[in-house]
Amino acid sequence: MLDYRKNPFGLVYEDAITENEAGGANIHPVTYMLRGLKIAANIYTPANHDPSERVPAIAVAHPNGGVKEQVAGWYAQQLAEQGYITIAADAAYQGRAQESHAAWTSPSTEPTTSMAWPTSSPATPA
Repeated sequence: MLDYRKNPFGLVYEDAITENEAGGANIHPVTYMLRGLKIAANIYTPANHDPSERVPAIAVAHPNGGVKEQVAGWYAQQLAEQGYITIAADAAYQGRAQESHAAWTSPSTEPTTSMAWPTSSPATPA
């Protein structure tokens, strides 16, 4: 049985990244502010990624009630292994997002706070 506690990134799927290594997809935990809330996210980069190189990016959203360490993380990692930069973020009030209270999730705010890319402030390494 898979034990997420043994994964330093808290990932809960098979073949999840356990450390960043040259030659493989890598994970970069970050946080950013969005509408006054601190959002926790993982950015996945392809093998041997050169930050000066332009690479297509994909935002991967998790299902309602999920978190970035579950299915969204799996898809984000798979896409990074195919050469994309991906981001999987916790929706507002879920997972490691600030003031995480799943019961507070509102259908009127979740679509706008789930996967908005930070545009006004830089992401900070978590």
